[in-house]
Amino acid sequence: MLSGTPRRLLALLDQNALSLDQVSHLVIYDCDTYMHTMSPCLLPIFFELPREKQVMLFSRRVTDDTRAFNRRLLRFIGRISTEDTVAVD
Repeated sequence: MLSGTPRRLLALLDQNALSLDQVSHLVIYDCDTYMHTMSPCLLPIFFELPREKQVMLFSRRVTDDTRAFNRRLLRFIGRISTEDTVAVD
């Protein structure tokens, strides 16, 4: 398991001190916050990950930025909400 902020992970990647080639799961909490403040850090991290991976994005709200980010980088997007049933965007 690897845990870190997007900026710290990116710094480690830039220093060649970290390899993400065996990561199978990526979890981002409060992803709506990261879409606004950390998007420049998240994209390079995503491109360093293996093509086959499970990505879990958790947020209290889903914004247009979050949806656009998901559509750009993910192939299958499932959404689970406490307000309704499981949906696929």
